[in-house]
This record gives sequence, C-alpha cells and structure tokens, in this order.
Amino acid sequence: KHNTAWVKDSPEQKTEAVSTEEGVTANLREMDAVMRKAWSAIFCAREPKDEPQFETFRKKYTNFIGEKPMPQSAIDADLLREVIRKKPDKGACGVDGWRISERKRLPKPILSG
Repeated sequence: KHNTAWVKDSPEQKTEAVSTEEGVTANLREMDAVMRKAWSAIFCAREPKDEPQFETFRKKYTNFIGEKPMPQSAIDADLLREVIRKKPDKGACGVDGWRISERKRLPKPILSG
C-alpha cells in the first residue's frame, strides 16, 4: 500500500537509469531487459522453464478457439485525446517516461503522428 501511494504521489515517477552488469544504462531497451529479467523470477516463479509450444496449446484448447473478425477503426488525434483525457493525472508514467498530465498537454499535430 505504501509503495503504491509513493508511486502515485511521487513527483519523480520515472526511472531514468538502471544498473546493469556492465554499469548503468539509460537506454530504454536495455532498461526494459533489466526489468524483465528481475521481475521474471517473481512473475514466472511457478511456470515451467521450457517455452510453451503452440501446437500443444492448440490441441488442448481447439474447441474453445473461434474466429471472430475484429473491427478496426482508424485512430486519430481526437480519439487519442479523448482516451488520454479520461485517464487520471496521478497514474504511473510509462516506460517512455511520459506522465498522463504531460500527455494531456500534447498539441493535436503530435497526436496525429
């Protein structure tokens, strides 16, 4: 509970660098790899060490798998702005370091991509 409150209320939410075996890195890909390696022991503690095979999964669950077309619509700046607007300002920032409050201030041309 204390950690969650700290993350939500901290003005310094983003991780700007992490320690690696070689030293310190601020490279997002390297930081992601370090975080995944550290957390995988926790998140995957009870999972088998071998990578799961799709064929085994498909044979076991084929009766439950159906095909349903997923409707796709274009994502535009107005839609992105609406989604961002609904997010609370105090949410944790993403791995890219952007806070919701910062995203809310982005001009429409940037959201248009």
